[in-house]
Amino acid sequence: MGKLAFLELATSWFTIVTNWVVYPVLVLLLGVFLGKVLEQVLAFIGAEIAPGNRTLPIIAYLASWTVYVASFCLALAIINVLRIVLIFVGGAISLILAVHLLLAAVDLLRNVGSLPSVRSKWKIGMLVQLRTVQGTVSDIGVALTRVVSPAGDVLMVPNRTMKFLKPVKN
Repeated sequence: MGKLAFLELATSWFTIVTNWVVYPVLVLLLGVFLGKVLEQVLAFIGAEIAPGNRTLPIIAYLASWTVYVASFCLALAIINVLRIVLIFVGGAISLILAVHLLLAAVDLLRNVGSLPSVRSKWKIGMLVQLRTVQGTVSDIGVALTRVVSPAGDVLMVPNRTMKFLKPVKN
């Protein structure tokens, strides 16, 4: 191997390592540093403007995390994998959302399916007494039954739970 071929190989390896390792790490470190500085500055300004306000440190924390995520995305864009990561993250978020919606729909359908049984067993004004639920039935809704406690608190009990409770005899 001649000197020119060795220099070309070393230069290409140096370029690859610089572009794929050094630049992304520098961007990540810079993002962490800027995020910490931004959080400290915003927290200091918040403490000077409104000392008792609890929302300003939360805003500072969210701003710093925005910088962290932006630097992470920039590092991924430098190594040309941002699209792939966004596809996987978007797919994961879509899957979680679909599972949550499916579980909520099943729960709602179970409550709506219990409505005829609850309407036949319970009437407005009947007493409900359990360890956790005490009061009188004030409204029987499509998915939830409203129970008013003696203290005046309103408890929303799912119909599928009310289906298995027994009315208290006066």
